[in-house]
Amino acid sequence: GETLNFECTLNKPFNEIVWLKDGQPIEQDEHVQFSQDGPKLKLTIKDAQPSDHTGTYSVQVKNVESDKVPVTVTKKVPKFVKDLKANKTPLTEGEQLILECELDMAPTSVQLQINGEKVPDDRVKTEVKDKKIKFTLDNIKVDETGDYTVKVNDEVESKPVSITVNADIPKFVKNLTINKKQFDVGETLNFECTLNKPFNEIVWLKDGQPIEQDEHVQFSQDGPKL
Repeated sequence: GETLNFECTLNKPFNEIVWLKDGQPIEQDEHVQFSQDGPKLKLTIKDAQPSDHTGTYSVQVKNVESDKVPVTVTKKVPKFVKDLKANKTPLTEGEQLILECELDMAPTSVQLQINGEKVPDDRVKTEVKDKKIKFTLDNIKVDETGDYTVKVNDEVESKPVSITVNADIPKFVKNLTINKKQFDVGETLNFECTLNKPFNEIVWLKDGQPIEQDEHVQFSQDGPKL
C-alpha cells in the first residue's frame, strides 16, 4: 500500500529511457508513473503490492543500464495496540459480556472466537469503528465459559482472554415461613419467602413432591417475593 520512488540523474537529458523490473520493461498503469525533468529521472509506484511490485529495478538509457535496486514489498500485518479486554470476569449467567481491543490500522475483517471456534454471528454483536473493535454478548451462558480471541484479517490473532461464567444460583434472603403452625379445618395457609432476585423456575413442594394449582392452591410472585 505504500509508494515507491526510484530516482537517478544522468549527465544530460536523454530520450530513450526504459525502466526495468527483473530485466523486463515496465509499462505505465494506474500504479506506475514515469517522469523526467531534464537529466533527472523518476519512477513512482503507488499502492505497492507484494505480488506485483517485489523485484529488482533498474533503468536503461540508450542500452546503458543503471545499478540494480532490489525491493521487497511485504504485506502490512495489523498489530494490537490495546489487547483484547473484557468488561468483567467472572460473570454470572444472564449478564452482558463486552470484549474490546484496538489495532494500529483499520481491519478488513474481524472474527470473535471461543476456544478456537468462531462465535456464531447471531450470538455476538460486532462493532468496528476505524481501529477499534467491540464485541457484545447479551445474556451470557454458563457453557460460554472459555478462552476468547479475536482474529483479524484471517491472519492475526489476539492473546486469549479467559472468561468464567457462573450459574445464577438462587439464595433465600428470607426463609420460608407460614402464618401459623396449627390450623383448624377450613382455615387458610400462607407460605412466604424472599429470594435474592426474581427467578422464573419456581416449584412448590409438599413432602418432596411438586404441588399443582387447583381451586384450593394458588401460587403468586412479586419480584423476588414468593
